[in-house]
Amino acid sequence: DQYLLRAELEAYAIMRVAECDDLPRLLDDLGACHDRLVKAYAANDPRRYLAEIRSFYSAIAQHTGNKPLCKVLAQLNETAEPMRFNLLSRKLKESESVHYTLRIIQALKVGDFVTAAQIKREHVLLNLPSIIQAYAEARYEDG
Repeated sequence: DQYLLRAELEAYAIMRVAECDDLPRLLDDLGACHDRLVKAYAANDPRRYLAEIRSFYSAIAQHTGNKPLCKVLAQLNETAEPMRFNLLSRKLKESESVHYTLRIIQALKVGDFVTAAQIKREHVLLNLPSIIQAYAEARYEDG
C-alpha cells in the first residue's frame, strides 16, 4: 500500500507541475538527476541509485511548492527505503527501470503531464511483484 500511495502522490506531483511557470529549470534538474542515476546504475551502486530516484521525485514535488506533499513523500520514502535498498542491492542489474525517468522527462518536455504521471504509476505496478517478494523474503530480528 505504501508503494501504491507513493506512486499516486508522485503522479499527483507530476500533474501539478503543469501549473508551474519554470518548467525548463525543473527539466534541467531532472536531466542532471537522470544522468547521475544512469551512472549509479552502470556502477551497480544501489545506494547512489536510490538516492537519485529520491532526488528525482523530490525535485518534482518541491517544484510544485506543496509543502505537505513534500513532507508526506519524505515520510513514505523514509519508511520504504530499507526495503528498497534491500531489493536494489540484490536486483539492480536485473532491472531495466533506469530508462523510465528519461521517458518521464521526455513527456514533461512536450507538456504531456498525463503520460508522465502514467509512466510513474506503471513503473510501480511493474515492480510491485518484486517489492512484495522482497518483503516476503525479509527477516527481522526480534527486539
